[in-house]
Amino acid sequence: MTGRPTPSAQAGPRRLVMIADLAEQLGVTARALRHYEDVGLIRSERTTGNARAYDLETVEILKAIVRLRQVDVPLAVIDGIVRQGSDPSAQALAIRQALDAVLADKKQALARVVALIKTMDIRDEGGPTTAPRSEPPRSGRFMRSAESAAAAREAG
Repeated sequence: MTGRPTPSAQAGPRRLVMIADLAEQLGVTARALRHYEDVGLIRSERTTGNARAYDLETVEILKAIVRLRQVDVPLAVIDGIVRQGSDPSAQALAIRQALDAVLADKKQALARVVALIKTMDIRDEGGPTTAPRSEPPRSGRFMRSAESAAAAREAG
């Protein structure tokens, strides 16, 4: 995301990428690119027709933003990463920390899914089974109709 001089500092004409072309290239919507600008992650330039366009440095930043968003790095964290663009080693560390945090969150979510699967009695065919009740059926309006019918049969 960093380390290169900006296109404006390079000799020759600046190359700009139009918003629609860039959105298609990155696999995101133009609205997403406008949102990244609205929250201050990037800046666009305006063409003579007032369309948004991006210089090559901004395109590289957007590529990184899109990759980080694809793994659920929050925009606030990405903002901190982008702001460290003048210090590549600090930026690399911030990216690593963000990815480590996302990985930890994903591992916790996976552990919750595994625990939930273990608490559910799943048949080999893939359908849930009803475990024998160790307590009397619940009463009240929150009982499922099958439980209500079974409870009525047992009671009466």
